[in-house]
Amino acid sequence: MPAACIPSLFVIFVEMNMSILDFATIAFAITGIIATYFPRVPAAVASAFASMVTAHFASATPATETLLFWAVASTIAAGIRYLHGGRRNGNGYVATGTLAGTLLGYLISPTAASLICGGAAGAILAAIAYVRTPRGEKIDIHSRQFADFVGSRALPAIITCTMAAIALSSL
Repeated sequence: MPAACIPSLFVIFVEMNMSILDFATIAFAITGIIATYFPRVPAAVASAFASMVTAHFASATPATETLLFWAVASTIAAGIRYLHGGRRNGNGYVATGTLAGTLLGYLISPTAASLICGGAAGAILAAIAYVRTPRGEKIDIHSRQFADFVGSRALPAIITCTMAAIALSSL
């Protein structure tokens, strides 16, 4: 049965004029977004950056300067994620808020600035929602601890979701 499905999937990709790099871009972007929900998986930012690189080679839409900027941003986000370890509390809230904000930002205007601003707004609102839940950390939203909480959870999620959205929109 699975062997019968392979030719039909191949025909779908050929008819859509998708190259293997387009397929790899989609796979890396989805993997990065899913890995954002799991803080112990350090590959979220790297996978989203790989989606941008494969999108660059597939269609050359993200310029080389754009790739350099996101390489630096990825390195910073990976460092923050590494230094804060795999703490799980609130990560699902922030990842979902960031993803929703990024999608809303793309619907408003398909530019990198609106993707970043939408993702940041969604991440901050999700972090506020998390600390107000009964299981959330009891952090005052006007404190340094809240800024650290948002920065350690939101920055990698914002960078991952934005890079994935840029890569997918360039196809």
